[in-house]
Amino acid sequence: MLSDVMNKIKNVEENILIKKAEAQTKAKNMIAEAEKKGQAEVAAAVLRAEEDAKKLLDEADQRAAAITAELKKSVEETQEEIKRLSASRLDDVAHMIAERIVNG
Repeated sequence: MLSDVMNKIKNVEENILIKKAEAQTKAKNMIAEAEKKGQAEVAAAVLRAEEDAKKLLDEADQRAAAITAELKKSVEETQEEIKRLSASRLDDVAHMIAERIVNG
């Protein structure tokens, strides 16, 4: 009878060790699976971030091109205005020089 009890205790202890080993293996597998899933999610997030960054850079390039075109147009208009004003003043200066030469 005592040996039966001892055998039962031994069997229970062995079952506990087996269950513990199974639980540890299951936990390791769950951790590995979670890490794998996490890495996949991180990779997907990085890809999305790269795509978003590319879109933002493209939009910034488009805005910069539009601003550059506006500034170029403004500069060209200012240049034309300066040319027009300088042309009219050139005539005035030429008349003034001619008057001084003539009047001595």
